[in-house]
This record gives sequence, C-alpha cells and structure tokens, in this order.
Amino acid sequence: MKHSVAWMTAVAFVAVSQPALRAADQDTEHVTVLPPFLVEEHEVKDWMNHPIWSYAQSGDLEILSACADDETQLFVQGLREQQAELSQFIPDEFLLHTTVPTTIILLPKSLKQTIDEELSRELEKLPAAASAGGRFQPMDDLRLTDPDSSYLFVILDDAAWKMTKRGSEFIFSPTYLRFLIESRAPTLPEWFSTGFTRFYTSLLYPWDRNGFEPDPWLSRDAASMLHHDATAPRPFLPMMELLIQRAPAGKSEEYQRVWEAQAELFVRWALSGRLTDGKERLWRFAAAAASQPVTEKLFQSCFGMDFDDARDALSDYLPRAVWEPLKGPMAPRADPPPIDLRGATPEEVRRIKGEWGRRVLRVVNQYNPVALPLYVEQASRLLQGSYDAGDRDPRLLASLALFRIDTNDKEGARALLEASPAAAESRPLAELELASMRLSDAVHGPAEKHGMISEAQASGVMDCVTASLRQQPPIEGAYVIAAGVSKHLARDPTAEELARLNEGARLFPQNTKLLIEAAAWDLRTGAVSEARRLIETGLWNATDSAERKKLEELESVGPLGTGW
Repeated sequence: MKHSVAWMTAVAFVAVSQPALRAADQDTEHVTVLPPFLVEEHEVKDWMNHPIWSYAQSGDLEILSACADDETQLFVQGLREQQAELSQFIPDEFLLHTTVPTTIILLPKSLKQTIDEELSRELEKLPAAASAGGRFQPMDDLRLTDPDSSYLFVILDDAAWKMTKRGSEFIFSPTYLRFLIESRAPTLPEWFSTGFTRFYTSLLYPWDRNGFEPDPWLSRDAASMLHHDATAPRPFLPMMELLIQRAPAGKSEEYQRVWEAQAELFVRWALSGRLTDGKERLWRFAAAAASQPVTEKLFQSCFGMDFDDARDALSDYLPRAVWEPLKGPMAPRADPPPIDLRGATPEEVRRIKGEWGRRVLRVVNQYNPVALPLYVEQASRLLQGSYDAGDRDPRLLASLALFRIDTNDKEGARALLEASPAAAESRPLAELELASMRLSDAVHGPAEKHGMISEAQASGVMDCVTASLRQQPPIEGAYVIAAGVSKHLARDPTAEELARLNEGARLFPQNTKLLIEAAAWDLRTGAVSEARRLIETGLWNATDSAERKKLEELESVGPLGTGW
C-alpha cells in the first residue's frame, strides 16, 4: 500500500488493542490476529423480517448497530452521560472534535462467532495462510482514526449488558481519553496527557458520588510508607524536568516511572482544591504550554509561585494524596433524549462497512500483509460494488476515492473527486488528497516563468484547502499544502495567506519545517515579533540538527539579529 502526499503530511492515529495486534506464539502455536471481517449481506433482514442492522445519526455520532434496539439506545445513553461527566472536569477545548461524525459499529457478542467463522473460512483459501499453520485469533473492540474522523467497532456482551446497562467504557477508556487529548491542535504537552489520563484511571463509578481513588504513586508499598510517615524519602524531579513537551527519552525505567507518577501528582494537586483557583490555573498553563516554551516566568504567571515552591508544594501534598480520595463535581442528571433509530438501508450498511473495510487495510498491511488481498477484495466489493449498483452518496464516493488512493489508483480517485465536488466536501481528508494532486500537477507543470505556478493553479489548490480549514479538527496537511502553494508563487503571500501560515505554525509547532516557512515569510514581510515568537518555539521543539541550524540562521538575520 502506498500513502499519498496529504496522508504523509497529516499522519493519522490508528489506535487498536496492542496486545491483540501482536502475533505471538502460545504453546509454540502460531497465532494469526486480524480485525473483524464485515461481509456484505445481500439480505439485511432476519427470518422474522426485522432489519438486522439499525441506523441513527445524532449530533456528532453515526450508529450502525446489529444489537437490539433497546440495547443500542442504552449504549448511546450511557455514552452521552459519560460525555457530560467528562465535561465536568476537563475543558471541552482540550479534547479532539470532528466535523465529520464519529461512526460506531455495534455488534452483539452472540453474533461475533458468525463473523469470526466467516473470516476463518476466507483465510483457509489463502495458500500462504494455510502453510503458516496455527490458529486464528480475532480482534475485538477497535478504533481506527483518520485525520478527520474516527470509526469504532464495539462488541456488546449480551448477557453482561442486560445486567449492567453499561457498554461504553471502551470508548471512554483512559487510552481513548489520551487520544482525544493528544489529537487536539496544538498538541497539549505529554506531562498533561500522561498525568491527566493516569488521574482518570482512578475514577470511581458513579464518579460524582465517589470521586477519585487516592494517588497510587510509584507503588502500593511506596504509598503506604508515605501514608504512615509523611517524612519518608521520595524521589522527585525538578519542575523543569517534569514540565517538558514530550515524555523523557533515553532515561532509565525508574526515571520514567517517577516522571509519570509526578505528572499525575501535579494534575491531582492542581485539582485538589488546595490551591486557590487551581483548576483554572492548570487549564491556563497547559494551554499556554502547548504552543510556547515552558519557562519559570510562564509558570509563575499561571500559578503565582516559582519552580522551587511548586516542587515543595507537591512534595508536601504527596503524603496526603496517597490516602485521601478526591471528590468530583456533581454532573447534571438530565437524561439524554433517545436517538431516532430505524432500520438501516442496504446502501448505509455497505457504505459504513466499506469505509471500515478501507480503514482496516492499514492494520492488516502492518501486522499480517499476507491477508491484505482478502481485505482489499472485500472493501472493493462493498465500495466499488455500491458505486457500480448506482449509489452516488457523496460519503460513499469519498470513501471509494480514498480506497483507490490506498490501493495505488490515484488517477481513479481524482476522477471521482473532480466529477463530484460534494464527495470531496463530505470528507476533509478526501478534499486534501485532491488539493495535493492539484499542487503536484502545478509544480510539475508550472504556468509561469522560472518554474512558478500561476494564480489560477494556486486557486485550484486552495479552493480545496480553504474549505477543509472550515471544519474540525485542523489538519496539519492543509497548512503544509498552503505553505507549498506560497513557496511556488512568484509573489509574497498576502496578509490573509500569511495569517494562515502563522496559524498553521501555531497549531502544529512540532512541524519545524512549517514553522520555518512561516517565520521566513514573516521576516521578509516585516512581521518581526511574530517571526521571533515562531523561532523561539521552533528552537524549543526542534530535534533535527539541520532544522535547528536553519532556525538559528533565521534568528541571526535582519532585525532579529540586532533586536533580541
């Protein structure tokens, strides 16, 4: 499989259960692990003439469910309640949001064996799979995420569901919460995502009555020692080592453990009520740390104390934190309204299954490429088959175009997207793929002298990019393409274009190349203060020596060289 330019500049996060992904020998037997294989049904009703699949779109959710309607309703209700609870103790702007609805495929455990057996039969047809021997192990709950949207596959245990009425824990697991935090732009620092998700694991249900368990610190024994002796020694890092953008690399395992535990303690301390307006101070500091270097001055402006005083405050709080639970704020108890659930049409079933089939290709290619032809054929049967049958839903066309790109048919994808603007508009990722192809054509066939592209060529690219920027989340590739357009035009960027480049550099400060492009244009157009801010951020983030050298060169030229 070959990924496109837009894909490479806006790498999607594919989150799956890592233990399930690792093919391993168990009792010397080879295990083949693969994602669910959702076959196309020609008949979407059961023997009682009831639809097997039900469908609903409600706000930011799209549901395709093979579970009973009451179970589906309760699942969505639980999900909405957990969303409301989550909003009580983390700002909404700290979490990823998407204009494209999140799609959830629900399957009852009673039907799981059917799809597993179907996949086993198909695998037996593959000569390479047969010669490998061993047994097949299916994956269960999965999340597959493109830069613009997520698909989730959830299996509900019918028996357990009827007793607990809960099934959305997978969706709001600490792993998924961390994904929501780290996928936000600009990316929040890892001390925050690590500390907050570790803190979240101590949640007690129902959390509004029970709150959070005491801090586990490094171990149960270490916590017990501090509980009984507040003066007991404890390892502690300087605040400057704690409050770093990325998790520490090249350190010992013990150092990593201390860093993670202290990050959780810092979050817990700020939310404990021991610091006046601690919660608001934490939010303000985390937001600022996402887009600028962390300095003691910045910390003081948010917390009203220096690093040494903060370290002492954390150390003083630790003996209390290991035994004292924290209460959470009371969540509103308004029951979410039921969703408008109805029988799914065959077109909806094929579109959603087809997009799922496209997304799992990345997982299969990475972990079990021998089975890739089987999954490619199934995705094609669903997507191309629906198209051949006359389905022209823009979302289907966008999925089919992305599938063609994933399977090295870029021209076929472009033909679809050029012929159906609505298809490109329905998926920001598809729109950016089209923009990337148009930019490539312009750069390789420039209409102006000296290899420069024309305004018409630039407009054709930016029509797609500008539309995608109106949707959530911001996609890094959109700003990279915009920077490429400015680089190949025979003029300086307009004020609006430069503002867009600076916005991209602020949203994605880890992309040092994008930041360098924006800072260089700022210097050229006289926007010295903006250039200075971007260069400071770039030097703070840069890990590549060549990029750091380029930033230092920009720092030394023009007004910057004499004005620092």
